[in-house]
Amino acid sequence: MPALGYAQAVQIRAARLGFDWEDAKDVIDKVSEEVEEIRSASTPDQREAEIGDLLFSIVNFSRWHNIDAEGALRKANARFSTRFSHMERSASGQARNFSDMTMDEKEDLWSQAKTETGENSKSV
Repeated sequence: MPALGYAQAVQIRAARLGFDWEDAKDVIDKVSEEVEEIRSASTPDQREAEIGDLLFSIVNFSRWHNIDAEGALRKANARFSTRFSHMERSASGQARNFSDMTMDEKEDLWSQAKTETGENSKSV
């Protein structure tokens, strides 16, 4: 079973047994707390543990909103892949080497890709 699916199953079981947050605000506060813990982690092992906790908390937030975390991540991967491919094609169409472009130029291509692929949301 994929890790995201397993996390969701574990959280569903825990919630069914009464080990759950009061409301979704508590869950998003936990997500924010985990982000701060990543920022303060000082070793690779601490960062790995905190990133795991963040992912687990995000899966929990997904569960609170009846969103399948695995499906949401698959869709985000597809959006990113579509946009990134568009960026590479645009750079090539301008006779530019993508890796030689500045980050600002790449950000411009990203914005263009979001608009031209009909996916102009703030997400990935």
